[in-house]
Amino acid sequence: MRAASLLLAALALSGCGRYGPPRPPGPPEAVAFPRSYPAPTPAERAREIERYRAAGQPVPDHLLR
Repeated sequence: MRAASLLLAALALSGCGRYGPPRPPGPPEAVAFPRSYPAPTPAERAREIERYRAAGQPVPDHLLR
C-alpha cells in the first residue's frame, strides 16, 4: 500500500514542471503581447526622458538603454 501511494505521488508530481520558457496561452496568432508588458515605443521613451529632465530629476538607467 505504501509503495503504491509513493508511486502515485511520484507520477502526479512528475507532470508539474513544464519544459522550456513560459509562453502565453492560446495560439501564437491570437497573442496580442508576447511578453508580460509591451515595450515602450521610442517616442514614449523620449517623452518619459523629457519629463525627468524637465523636472530636474536624474533619468533612470532603464530609460537610457
